[in-house]
Amino acid sequence: MKWIALLFLALCSATIQGQVPEKIQVLPLPATPTAISADVSHRLYVAVGKGIIRQYDSTGKQLAYFSPSQIATVTSLEARFGMRVYAFYQDLQSFVILNRFLQPIDIHKFNPDKIGFAQNVAWSIDRSVWVWDSQDMMLKKYNPMTTEVTLQVNLSQDMEVLRMQEFDNRLYIFTKADKLLILDYLGNIIETRACSPTSCLYAERLWTCENKQLVVTPLYTKKEQREKIFFSLEINTPALFLYVNEQYYWLFEADKITIYKYFRE
Repeated sequence: MKWIALLFLALCSATIQGQVPEKIQVLPLPATPTAISADVSHRLYVAVGKGIIRQYDSTGKQLAYFSPSQIATVTSLEARFGMRVYAFYQDLQSFVILNRFLQPIDIHKFNPDKIGFAQNVAWSIDRSVWVWDSQDMMLKKYNPMTTEVTLQVNLSQDMEVLRMQEFDNRLYIFTKADKLLILDYLGNIIETRACSPTSCLYAERLWTCENKQLVVTPLYTKKEQREKIFFSLEINTPALFLYVNEQYYWLFEADKITIYKYFRE
């Protein structure tokens, strides 16, 4: 799958103006989405009210469904690492591990002696967990197997974290103040950008929904430079999440998901 993403990246700059989007599906949602993720096969995982998680294929067909035994809101979701799906419940200070059919495998509750209050989390490829501890105002890397903190960083930031994601050996922290912090694997801040939380990391680029339009920014240039605006999106209410792959855009609003497929002229 990696070569497809690289091919898409190579073609993107040359043909971006020739893309013609087609709205192929609108999926109603029973409740407001609180977190999303996708696996390597581009199956989408969407958490909505009461901690329910739905799995869809790339065309919007629902494949699986998970309802927790204890009602709580999913505030972070991760499905990119192999055969497991991780769902973090801030209210419960714990996360559930599911298999790819959304059947529960395990539940892990954070050690309260090590983590004061996990405001949000991001899973790492080494199976540890990045935690923004809002009680200590510290970024921590936590090992669920040993329940020990292996890294602790003072970012000198008083912030409300909306979402975190590890991507290409970097940690991306999206805050409520429309600010994106980009950190290396040791927790050092590499860069800070202005950014809408309605964003997606894909193909070495940051894809952002801004003012009903889709904006693309390269991640690894030294100077932030916006590239192209694709097309005007059909948004009636504020966009909450965005997902992008080499064929589709998924745009999430409070009551629906709109799926676009794009073609090249």
